Amino acid sequence: MGKQASGLRSPDQTEPGAEGPQRSGPKGFKLKAAFCLAASIFTVLLSATLLWVRLQPTGPFARAAALILPLPQVQGALADEALAGQPPDFRKALSATRSELDLAPMHVEALLRLAYLEAPAADAPLTPAANAALIEAFRLAPADAKFASWRLNFILERWDSAVPAVRAYAMSEMDVLWREAAFRRTMRKRLLSVANPAGQMALSLRIQGLDHRMSAAGRDR
Repeated sequence: MGKQASGLRSPDQTEPGAEGPQRSGPKGFKLKAAFCLAASIFTVLLSATLLWVRLQPTGPFARAAALILPLPQVQGALADEALAGQPPDFRKALSATRSELDLAPMHVEALLRLAYLEAPAADAPLTPAANAALIEAFRLAPADAKFASWRLNFILERWDSAVPAVRAYAMSEMDVLWREAAFRRTMRKRLLSVANPAGQMALSLRIQGLDHRMSAAGRDR
């Protein structure tokens, strides 16, 4: 059976008038270049806006930026600056953090800030909202070296009021990160500084268990 009869034809043959593969022409390149330029300009403007908000968090520009640019980064910057004030403005920080989470519910840092703002004093018990924020933060980032040290210390100091799910998540994070020598050193130092007796006991028992597990694993090799 010939090629014509079978309907097959050589790869280099095409039907008369058929077009070959589409290629990006000058118009396509121009569109890509325009998009890249617009993205770069937006990044520069956003960086400049965040810097100005941090420099003058209570100024008219910061208030205008929060209205004109409904971006979570702007609200996060306002919350950070409110906390950095002397004295800290917890009410303003809480309002900005909630606005940030309205715009970006998966911002782990904002969730942790919300938990802190619900219980800013070391002896303040965790509220239901704080526990819920911690659970969501763990769900999104179950073991994250960026947040682990602060997050674990925060929970240990409020161990009595942490719900079982928060306690379980905290211990699981320790289990995962214990392989890192820097993390082990940090947690051993933390053991000496935790003021909450219940949290200190929980940390001590976990460290002992993890050390025993590592020793047993070494003997099995």
